Amino acid sequence: MFDEITDEDSFFAAYTANDDQPYGIPRTARAEALVDAAARLDRPQLLAYSLVGAIKAYNYGGESPKSPVAMARLLRLYDEQPGEFDERLTHLLFWYLKWITSSLLAVPEVPLATIRGYQAEMERRYRTAGHSMRPVHQNAFYLARHVGDDDAAQQAFTAWLAADREELADCDACERRTQGRWLMGRGDDAGALDLFAPTLAGALSCAEEPQYTLGASLLPLVRLGRADEARGHHLRGYRKVRGKVSTYSTVAEHIEFCALTGNEGRGAEILAEHRGWLARPASDLLDHLGFLEGAAVLLNRLTATGHGRMPVADVPGTDGTAADLLALCRSEMESLTARFDTRNGTDAVTRRMHERIGQEPLAERLVLGVRSVLPAPRTAPPAPAAPAAAPPAALGLEELAARAKDLYDQAHPDMSEAWRQYAEAANAAGKELPLHDAAMVHVDSAYQARLRDDYRESAAWEDQAAEMFDAAGSPAEAAASQAMSRLSLFLGAQHDRAGHSGTDAAGPQPATVVPLPDFSDLAARTAALAADDPAHLRSHFRVLRCSAVVQLASLSSAEEEQPTAGARLAEAVDAVADAADRSGLAQHRITAYELQGQVALQRGDHDTALAAFGTAVELADKAGRPWDALHARGIRGQLLLAFRSAEEAEPDLRSAADLADTYPSVGIPSGPLRADLAKALAGQGRFEESVEQASRAADWCDAHDAPDLAANCRMGMAHALLRLGRPADAAAVAEETLPEVERLVGPDDPAPLMESYWLLGSCLQQIGEAAGAAHAFARAAGYADRSADTETRMQLTSEAAHALAQAGAHTEAELAFGRGMELLRELGLTGGLVRMLRASAWNLLEGAGREVPEATADAVLARFAEADQVVAAAPGDTGEFDRGQELMYTRTQTADALTRLGRYPEAVEAAGSEAERLAAGLPRHAEEYAEMASLAAPVEAYGLDRPHAARARLDAAAASLSAVGCPAPAERLRAVRAQLPPAPDAEG
Repeated sequence: MFDEITDEDSFFAAYTANDDQPYGIPRTARAEALVDAAARLDRPQLLAYSLVGAIKAYNYGGESPKSPVAMARLLRLYDEQPGEFDERLTHLLFWYLKWITSSLLAVPEVPLATIRGYQAEMERRYRTAGHSMRPVHQNAFYLARHVGDDDAAQQAFTAWLAADREELADCDACERRTQGRWLMGRGDDAGALDLFAPTLAGALSCAEEPQYTLGASLLPLVRLGRADEARGHHLRGYRKVRGKVSTYSTVAEHIEFCALTGNEGRGAEILAEHRGWLARPASDLLDHLGFLEGAAVLLNRLTATGHGRMPVADVPGTDGTAADLLALCRSEMESLTARFDTRNGTDAVTRRMHERIGQEPLAERLVLGVRSVLPAPRTAPPAPAAPAAAPPAALGLEELAARAKDLYDQAHPDMSEAWRQYAEAANAAGKELPLHDAAMVHVDSAYQARLRDDYRESAAWEDQAAEMFDAAGSPAEAAASQAMSRLSLFLGAQHDRAGHSGTDAAGPQPATVVPLPDFSDLAARTAALAADDPAHLRSHFRVLRCSAVVQLASLSSAEEEQPTAGARLAEAVDAVADAADRSGLAQHRITAYELQGQVALQRGDHDTALAAFGTAVELADKAGRPWDALHARGIRGQLLLAFRSAEEAEPDLRSAADLADTYPSVGIPSGPLRADLAKALAGQGRFEESVEQASRAADWCDAHDAPDLAANCRMGMAHALLRLGRPADAAAVAEETLPEVERLVGPDDPAPLMESYWLLGSCLQQIGEAAGAAHAFARAAGYADRSADTETRMQLTSEAAHALAQAGAHTEAELAFGRGMELLRELGLTGGLVRMLRASAWNLLEGAGREVPEATADAVLARFAEADQVVAAAPGDTGEFDRGQELMYTRTQTADALTRLGRYPEAVEAAGSEAERLAAGLPRHAEEYAEMASLAAPVEAYGLDRPHAARARLDAAAASLSAVGCPAPAERLRAVRAQLPPAPDAEG
C-alpha cells in the first residue's frame, strides 16, 4: 500500500486510513512507513504530517519513548522550513512538544539534565510564540512529582492552575484527572472527586475520557463510603479499557480496586485476561511499573488469604500461581524503581511503589454484581492475632454441655454450634462425652449432612444416634432418630430420582418408584411413652412430622392415586397439629401451621396457604422465635409476589432474607429470597434498591454454586440499571453475564437468550454503540424466530433494522426492514408498517452517499409513496395508528427527501399540497401547517431562486394562522421570511 504513495492525494488517503485504525503495533508500523514514504517524495509538509502521525501512534500505542526522536526531527524541519507549516501543522507541533517531557521521564537512561533541557526548549518556544505557560508549568509539575520534590511539585501545580487556559492546554477532563490524582496523593479524596465530577457526569470528554477518570475515582469513592458509585464506575469503566494498551495503567487500577474490596476473584480474572502485559511491557516503563504495582496489590492479597498456590495466569518463566507471579512482579518492580531512582538521585519511585503494594483492604466485601469467586484456599491463611469474639471458649466442659442442652431445649439455631463446641472441647481435653450427649452430637451431625443434601450420611448418623439413645435409656429419642433415618433415606432416594445423581458408569438409570417409609410403629411407640411422660411429646412430634413430610412428598410425586395420598396426608397433618397442641411448644404449633400451608399450596389453594403461613409467622413473632417461621415467611412473600402485589410481598421477602443470613444454621438459603425481593422492588419502580438486592443475591449464588439463579439475578440487575438511566452500567453487567447464560441454556430453550440479547441491545443503543446494538438485536431476533410470537419477532427485527441503519450497515438494515415489514403486514399493524416504510426510505437514501443514483432515488420515493397509499387506504384510527398524523409525517418527510435529492420543484409542490390539506384543519393543525410552509419557502427561495414567491407563501400562511388565533406559529413564519434573500426586481 505504501509503495503506491506517489503524490499528495495518495499520501493523505493512506494517512487518513491509518488514522482510523486502533492504536497498537500495526498502526505504529504503518505510521513509520508513512514517514519513509513522505521522505521519499521529498515533500516537507507531508513529512511533517507523517512525523505528527508517528508521534501520536507512539504515545497512544505504548511506545512513547520513541517519540522524542520523531519530535526532534519535526522541530528541525520547522526551524529550517517554517513556511511548510500551515496553521494546523504549527498547532500540532506545539501540542506534541508537551508530550516529550513525560515521554523522557519514562526512559530511565535519559539524564534529568536532558529532560530539563527539553523543558527549557519548550518554555522558550512557547514564550516566543506568545502562548500561555500553562503546559510549561504542567510539565514542570510532572518532573517534580516524579523525582519526589513535593514542594516544587506543589509550586508548579499552583502556577499551572493560575496560568490561562488556551488552545494548547490539555483538555479540561485530562487536566482535572491529573490534578485530582495529585490531591488524592495528598489525602484529599473529596477534593479529587470534586475535580473529577464534570467528567464523571458526562459534561467533559475526550479520546481518553471518561474511562481514565472512572478508574482514578474508584479508591477515593470507596474510602469516602460511596460504594454504589464505585461499583458503577468499575462496571462501565472496565468495559471501556479492557484489553486496550493505551489504557494500561487504568486496567491496573481496576485490578487494584478489586483486590482492596474483597473481589480478588474478579481481579484475578482481569489479570489473567491481560497476562501478556506481565510477560513483557506493553507501554513505556512508567506505565509498565504502574501495571505491575496494581497486579502486585492483588497478588499480595491472594497470598495473604491463603491463595498463594492458586493458578492465576500462564506467564512464561513462572508456574502461573499467585505466589510465583508476585515474585516476578516484585523482581521487575524493584529493578525498574532502582533504575529510575538512580537516574533521579532520590528514592521517590521505590517509596511510592512500596506504599501502593502495601495497602490494606478498604472493604471486607463490596458486592459488584458481576462474578467474583475464589476457590477455597490451598493453604490456610495466617491466624489473626486475636479471635473476633468467642465467649464460649472460656467456658468449662460442664458449662458448654449445659449451654448446648439449653439451646437444644429452646430449639435455638445456635444449638448446632454449641454442640460442636462442646464436642471439640471434650476431644481437646481427652474426655469421652456421656452417651446421651454423644448421641445429641450425632443428631446434629445428621442435620448438617441433610443441609448438604447428603442424605445417606445423615441416615447413618441418625442410626448411630438411635443406638446410643437406646443404650443411654432414652427410647423415645431413639425412635425419633430412627424416624429421621427413614426420612433421610426417603429424601435421598427422591433426590436421586430427580436426576441429581441418577447416573453411574453405565450411564443414566431408569427412574424407579420410591417406596414410602412406614412410621406407624415408631409413632405408636413414642405415643405410649408420651402418655406415661409428657416430656416425650417432643420425640413423638418429630416422628409424626417425619410421617407428614413423607406424605406431602408422595402427593407431590403422585406415586399413588391422589385421593389415597390426600387422605393419608390429611391424617398425618392432623396428627401433627394435635401433637403440637398437646406439647404446648410454640415451635411445634408453628411447624403444624407451616405444614398446613404447604398442603394447601400443593392443592393450589393459595388463599388458605397464605392464611396458614400467616398464622405461623404471627405465632413465631409473638413467641420471639422468628427463625421458626423463616420458611413460612419466605413462601408467603413469594406467594404474595406471584398472586397479590409486589408491595405486599416486600416486607416478608426482606425479613426472610435477612433472617436467613442471620440464622444460616436453619438451612434456608437467602439467595433465592433476595432474588425475589429484587423483583418485588423492581415491580414497585424502586430500581436502586432492586440493583442492591439483585447483586447480593447473585453474590450468594456464586458462593453457593447456583449459576442459573446468579445469571437470572444479574440480568434483572442489568434491567434495573437500564431503568435507572444507567445504560453503560447495565451493558457491562449484561455483557459479562451473557456467556454464562449461553453456557447454561440449552438449544431447546432459546427464550432466555432472546431476552438477554434484547436487553443488551437496548443498553448499547442508549450509549450510542449502534454496531454492538445491531449485533445484539440480530442475535435476539434469531432466537425469537425459534421461540417467540410474531409481534415479538417484529419488534426485534425492527430494533435490529434501526440499529443497523444507525451503525451505517445500510445493506443489512434494508434486509431487516424488509423482514420487519413482512411481519407488520402479517400482524395488520398499519401504523408500524407506515413508520417502517419511511425508515426504510431514509436508510436507502443515507446508504447512497452524496451522489444518489437515479434508481436509488426512485426506490426512496417509491417507499414514501407506498407509505402514503397505506395511510390513505387505512379504514381509520386505531390504538397504534393516527391517520391524520401519519399522513402529515409521511408527506413532510417526502418533501424533505425530494429536497435532499435536489428535486426542488417536486419538493415545493409536495410541501405546498400538504400545507393546503392542513389549512382545512386550522386551528387544530396550526403547528404542522406552519412547519410545511417553513419547509417549502426556503426550497423555493434558494433551490428554485424564487424568493418573491417564497415570501408570498410565508405571508399568506402567517395571515391564515393569525386569522384563526394562532400568533406564535405565525410569528415563527415571519422570522423565517426575514432570513430569506431579498427578491430581485423580477423573477423568471
